[in-house]
Formats: sequence, structure tokens, C-alpha cells
Amino acid sequence: MTEAEKSKYYKRRRRIRKLIRYHRHPALVFGIFVLLFAFSGIVLNHRLAFSGISVSRSLLPAGYRYNNWNSGAVKSILPLNDTTLLLYGNVGIWKTDTSFSSFSRFDNGFPATTDERKISTLYKTLDGQLFAGTLFGLYRFDAAVGLWKQVPMPVINPRVYSIAGRDSLLYVMTRNHVLVSDMNHLNFKVINISASDDYHGRIGLFRTLWVIHSGEIFGMPGRLFVDLIALIFTFLTITGLLHWLAPQRMAWHRKKGHSLNKLKNSKRWIKKWHNKLGDGLIAFLIISALTGMFLRPPLLIPIANMDVIRLPFTYLANDNPWFDRFRAMIYDAEKGIFLLGTPDGFYWVDKDFKEKPQRFALQPPISVMGINALVKAKAGGYLVGSFSGLYRWDTENNLVEDYITGNRNVKFDPNAKPIGEVVVSGFWQDEKGRAWYFDFNKGAVPVKHQKAFAKMPENIISDSPMSLWNFMLEVHTMRIFQFLIGDFYVLIIPVAGINILILLIAGYILKQRLYRKPAFWRKGNK
Repeated sequence: MTEAEKSKYYKRRRRIRKLIRYHRHPALVFGIFVLLFAFSGIVLNHRLAFSGISVSRSLLPAGYRYNNWNSGAVKSILPLNDTTLLLYGNVGIWKTDTSFSSFSRFDNGFPATTDERKISTLYKTLDGQLFAGTLFGLYRFDAAVGLWKQVPMPVINPRVYSIAGRDSLLYVMTRNHVLVSDMNHLNFKVINISASDDYHGRIGLFRTLWVIHSGEIFGMPGRLFVDLIALIFTFLTITGLLHWLAPQRMAWHRKKGHSLNKLKNSKRWIKKWHNKLGDGLIAFLIISALTGMFLRPPLLIPIANMDVIRLPFTYLANDNPWFDRFRAMIYDAEKGIFLLGTPDGFYWVDKDFKEKPQRFALQPPISVMGINALVKAKAGGYLVGSFSGLYRWDTENNLVEDYITGNRNVKFDPNAKPIGEVVVSGFWQDEKGRAWYFDFNKGAVPVKHQKAFAKMPENIISDSPMSLWNFMLEVHTMRIFQFLIGDFYVLIIPVAGINILILLIAGYILKQRLYRKPAFWRKGNK
């Protein structure tokens, strides 16, 4: 071997050792996060399949336990009659009296799972019929037998956001459609709603990355493929750890005088399949890590309001101009219009949905996390609540004011943080005009008065565990670690994501270089 060849050989060895460090050290530190991401991601991809499994809140950090109706426990309250109220939200539906002296379940007929009992909206018609919207569909209360019964709807995604009535017609809003039916026959049809003038045919980058990360972009086959990628991540993490521990195990067995044949065969098998799967699926592994990094702050913030073209031949290539845009609806009988709430803002449309929806020039602040309250305000206009706060929005007088502070210097900033100081997850106003909003973190908070809301009873707390899906969402987003490191938990995903990318790329380059011998080696020089 010449001096030049020796120099080249040792440079190559140094580069390989550096690549080994870049591949090994992040894996040892962040391997546990890879396993958490992988396992929780599989559960998140199949909500209905895991809906029957719950986790006791008593086993979770204090921030996940119900206290004062927090954590979305209450969406609102519906008067059933002069003496009875129906409280509903993530805890299901509970019947109580006007003084909140006792609570009893009012959800017989719903599937007996935490997820499927979550109520997003409750509506009573003028003739007394009750309808409930859930994550998995629409239900009607059959008073004759005292049971809730599911109502079929001709849509693929039946998640109900809002219910409204006009004359003898019932309107139901899902994520993609508004449906209408006669209240008595309940034969729903999808309303063909025209595109608004500001419709550009594009879709949010955040939503695009979301469906790529989950695999939903190609429907169920796509989700199953992403599940496979999660299993590959798990396999690579475990086999990488076993390969790193192999020399220590072999040294121990050698010291004891044991045969090393089985260990050597296992090590060769582990190394072979670790390299094959990691090398063959590197592009999908990188895409999974990269898209996941941008679905949570801080990397979410710069892309939250960016639009991209709808990817052709995918789940997103949909001709419906309102696809994945509907979040809230209310019918204003005085004006004879429907209000449609979307992540892009509010629109109004005539009562028969014959004209194009028109976007309001003045918009109240709303969070990209959704619209959690939309009701007529007694002082005029509407009350709009989301994770960005609670606002009175007067479309007649072109006014938006903070309903809690009275500040009228309010502007809708689409680039604002998705979560504000006031995190509204529900709202209710009683017959005396007293209002409470339900803060996701603090629970029930009185608005412009001092009367405290009723104490959350122990029977509701004990009978309202967290669904496995929601628990896995906390794990996948790393919020589960907030009780340990506070708001610094938001850095876990970007830091872990960057290190996962580094170890993936380093591992791929290492494999290519490690098995590509230099020219002088191939010639037989030693």
C-alpha cells in the first residue's frame, strides 16, 4: 500500500467513524421517542378500532384530571324543559336540574366507549325532538323507549360539528358537507354548495402534511403503509440497540466459556435486516420524520397559513370546494341566513343554499384548532369562542370586541398563535343572561359576574376516563411531558425530529460507504 493509498484509507476510516457516531449517538438518546412516536401513531391512525379502550385519569399527571369542568368536559348546556337541563361535551350527556343539585347519565343507546360518547353538539327542535352530533355520526333520541339511535347519513366521514333547524328541515354539518332532511323522515341528502368567490382550489400545507404523515392521503391502504413504517422504525430501533449491545454480550459469554455461534448468527441476522430495511425504505422513513416535525409548534407556525395545490390522484384531489373546511354552523332566523365557520373565516349563505356563500369583510379571531362556540349574542351579533379567546362579533355595526375584557381594538391575525391566553372549549348562558365559558385548562369561568359554576360531581369524574386515542395523542405530541418540563415540551418534537433525520441519513451513507471497498482494496492490496 502506497503512502497516498494509506492516507486515503485512514481518511475513509475517520469519515466512517464520524458517521457511526452520528448514527449511533442520536439513536441511543432518542430511541425511546422513536418507539413512543411509532406505537402512538398506529393507535392514532385507527381511532374507531381502539375506541373501546380507556385510561383512568387517576393514573395520569394532574393536568389530565377533571377539575371544574376543564379539558373540554362541557361544550354547552341545553334546556330540556323548565326544570331540566342537559349538560354535554367530552363527558357525554348528563341530565340535571336548574340548580345542578344532581346528575344522571342521559346517553343510553350510545356505544359504551369514552370516544363514542363525546358530544360535539346537541339540538332540540321546536316539536321537542332531540338530536346529538358525535365524532362518529348523528343520533336521535327515541323518547318512546328512552334510547339514542344512530341516524344514517350518506357520507364517508360522518363526524358532526353542528346541527340547525329551519321550518320542518334539519341541517347537519360534517367536516366536508352540509346535509338536509325533513325532520320526521330523516332521509338526508347532501347539499351542493357553490364555491365562494375567494375559493382558489388550493389546500393548506398543514393539512397536506397531516394526511401525508398519517397516510390518509391514500385512504386506508395509505394508513396501513404508514403503520408498516412505524413498525419498521420500531424494528430498526430495537435491532440497532441489540447490535450495539452484542459485543458486550459476546465478551460476557466468552468469559464464561460459552459457545458464541448462536450470538454470532443472531448478530449477522440483525445486521443484515437492519441494513436492508433501513436502506430500502430510507425515503419513507425520512418523509415520516420530516412531515411529523412540521405538525407541531414551533415549526408549525411558519406553515400554518400556507396553501399548496391539491395533490392529484390522492385523497385531497376532491371536487368539493368545501372539502375539509366546515367547522361550525348556525341559522339566523331573523336575517334568514346560515353562517358557516371554516378555518379561513366565516361565510354567510341564503336559507336555501342557492347562492354563493359570501365571506364577511370583518372577521373575529378564531384558532386553527377549531370553533368551539357560535351562538347569537343577546347584545346583538354573535359570540364566537375558540382557543384564541371569546369575542362578540356584530356584523351589522362592523364591530369585534373581546367579550371578556371589552377591548374593541381586536383584529383577526391568521398568523397568530393557535392557542391564546383564554382557551375556550365551551360556552353557556342561562335564562337570566349569566354566561360562563369553559376554559380548556381552567374549567368553568364566569363572564362579567361573580357567580361560580356548579362543582363538578365525583360521579362524573370517576365515570369519565380518557380514551386511549386521546392519551396516545398526548404521547404523540409530547404534551404528556409538560408536567415535567413545562412549556419546553414543544421542543421535544423538533429536536427529536432533527436527530432522527441525522441518524437516518448518517446510517444510509454509512451503509453505502462501509460496503463499498476502496479501489486499492478491490485490487487485493492489504
